[in-house]
Amino acid sequence: MCRILGIHRSGFYNWLAQPLCQRAVEDLRLLTLIQKSWMESGQVYGYRPITCDLKAAGEICGKNRVLRIMRAHNVCALRGYKRHPGFQCGKVHHLAENRLSRQFTVGQPDVTWVTDFTYVNRPGFTGGSLV
Repeated sequence: MCRILGIHRSGFYNWLAQPLCQRAVEDLRLLTLIQKSWMESGQVYGYRPITCDLKAAGEICGKNRVLRIMRAHNVCALRGYKRHPGFQCGKVHHLAENRLSRQFTVGQPDVTWVTDFTYVNRPGFTGGSLV
């Protein structure tokens, strides 16, 4: 069989004794650490932060190796917000009852409380003016 396949008998028997090379065994060990770090991050870490986590844990590995292992096993970071079809911003679902009826003068303190909010969380808004 070795003659037909064109391989040496010693190589075949070495493969029988240890089918995975040392690098493949080490990659499988790193894969478990990568998946653990990825799951602990809520599946949002990419290969760079995972590489930093592994190095902080004392592992010796490069970012390209982590990237290669992650790609081979379909481990990837979740990015952005998921938008549902038909979702529109600005819909008012609940309106509070207007109890003041624009009468802002009150006879005694601590009877009427009002507030104003100037910050509205908008996806993609990083600050600055709203103009």
